[in-house]
Amino acid sequence: MEFYVKNMVCDRCIMVVKDDFTNAGIQVQTIDLGKVTTTNEVTTTQKATLKTVLEAHGFQLLKSEDEITSDRLKTIGAFSHYIG
Repeated sequence: MEFYVKNMVCDRCIMVVKDDFTNAGIQVQTIDLGKVTTTNEVTTTQKATLKTVLEAHGFQLLKSEDEITSDRLKTIGAFSHYIG
């Protein structure tokens, strides 16, 4: 199952988000800036717990394709000054 997370911008964010998933009882398969793939399906209770914990740390689960696309473009724009 794939989740898209807003406000992940650095390696520390990856660490915090991974811990949040683990603490919600969700096994992470892969994690990149803005995207987390889990090994199993996630229950409604786990999603609710995850949402609360992520928001407490300044992150947000993205729901719609428009939100996901917009966040991806913002992330690319934030790092485009490094491309020379």
